[in-house]
Amino acid sequence: MLKSSVILFLICLTAGPAQLVGQDSTSVSSGTASTGKNIYRKAWHAGFLIHTRGIGGHYRGEVFKGSRIKNFYAIEAYNIKHIKEQKSFNPSGDQSNSFIYGKMNQVYVFKGGIGRQSIMFEKLVLRGVQISSVVGANLLFALVKPVYVNVYRFEDERQVESTERYNPYEHSYGQIIGRGPFLKGFGEAQIIPGFGLKTAMNFEFAPTDEKIKAIEVGANIDGFMKPLPLMAFNTQYSVQLTLYVNFQFGKKSFL
Repeated sequence: MLKSSVILFLICLTAGPAQLVGQDSTSVSSGTASTGKNIYRKAWHAGFLIHTRGIGGHYRGEVFKGSRIKNFYAIEAYNIKHIKEQKSFNPSGDQSNSFIYGKMNQVYVFKGGIGRQSIMFEKLVLRGVQISSVVGANLLFALVKPVYVNVYRFEDERQVESTERYNPYEHSYGQIIGRGPFLKGFGEAQIIPGFGLKTAMNFEFAPTDEKIKAIEVGANIDGFMKPLPLMAFNTQYSVQLTLYVNFQFGKKSFL
């Protein structure tokens, strides 16, 4: 009888910890299942952006550094317009060929940079919104292309059309017929390098976990080595502050 009691006691003693271990394992497993989180390693997205001085596009590659932080590299390109730009037409010319009186150069900005995106508020449900903060730094350059216009000229007492680089001291408003060919002037373009900083809030709302659909709202401050000559007879600035909205579409991957 005593021998049977000892054997029963030893069985209970060894089975108890095993049962506890089994219960703990089930609890962790069910906790993981309840979160429904997948561990991704990389992501990418592309899209277009609208900012207070123009429009453009972007591409961003991301590497996850945990469940809440992503490091990224980004490429962006967009144009910059002067705040005083206004379309004009010559009454005696082609009404479909508008021009911007006083505009000396078209400016296109190209960026390459790095940054970090940190999740502040995760989605409570799959179709919810995830809110993140974004910071970044960029090396950049501005491609400054001179503007060409079609103008009236008098040669041998005859009025002829000529395509010329816009000169505010030579071309009066009434002399300009319309804008010149878009590609003309790229051979004379100058490159102005610079450096930029970015801060933003990112709102991701994709209906599935592996997809990326987001809107990013933020600000860029870009400094150039010298002022950008946009409009004649206006102050030229080497620092450009723009607010932007960025629309993003992409996906995540495990590789």
